[in-house]
Amino acid sequence: MRIFLLAALAVSTSACMLNPVDGQTVSSTTGVIDFLGYSNTGSQTVVLEHARGTSWLEVGRTTTSATVQHTTADGVELYGWSLPRVLPAAAWTAGTTGFFAKVRMRVPGAGTNGSDFFMYTFRPDWSSCYEQYPETANFISYCSSPRSPHAFIYTRDFPAGVDLVITSLLWTSTGRTEVRVRNNGRPGKLVSVTCSRFGSSSVFTVNEPILPGETKSILNAVAPSGSVTCTASGTNEDGSPEANTANNSRSQTF
Repeated sequence: MRIFLLAALAVSTSACMLNPVDGQTVSSTTGVIDFLGYSNTGSQTVVLEHARGTSWLEVGRTTTSATVQHTTADGVELYGWSLPRVLPAAAWTAGTTGFFAKVRMRVPGAGTNGSDFFMYTFRPDWSSCYEQYPETANFISYCSSPRSPHAFIYTRDFPAGVDLVITSLLWTSTGRTEVRVRNNGRPGKLVSVTCSRFGSSSVFTVNEPILPGETKSILNAVAPSGSVTCTASGTNEDGSPEANTANNSRSQTF
């Protein structure tokens, strides 16, 4: 763990949140989550917030330690903070098969422009990732959460894969079919959208991350004429293909 802390903080501009890790699960909204991290400034206020729509609401606040808890190999002194909290019900957003919450750590007035602290969140397999990428720059590049500076926490019953749902097929003035794909599962990647009509088909390659609750609008080359059927495919965070569900394909007659 010590190597992890030092490698992570060696390139951090201000602070680092080490727990919870990206994708961590808790048994219910009554479970206590130990939010913790390190800063290079002592006796400094740290605020934890959760997202609610486009707003951020405070969960709690604490201060970094007054005394140094770790010193990096290059002499940077680190001050720790810990804030065990139960996320309130308002922090959780309902999907079709579970709930998710988004949180962040912020230092009021940090930096010359009063911006949020820069923060890393790491993959659950950070230790094995560190063995593969021990150099600091590579460790940050390959082992941190792709959604930094946000940590995503899930209830235990949240689906393990990417639950892609095509919510609608629309006609566009450009003569293409607009496909709206929503992710009702955990983070993953929307790989492609295939649409067909009258025996011909067109594959639009996407290869973009898609977050819980996020909807992406894809313009497929198939013209919206007659009966059009579109299917979305994706992968889980580990790169394994998502199992097809009843909702990732949709037909529409234009």
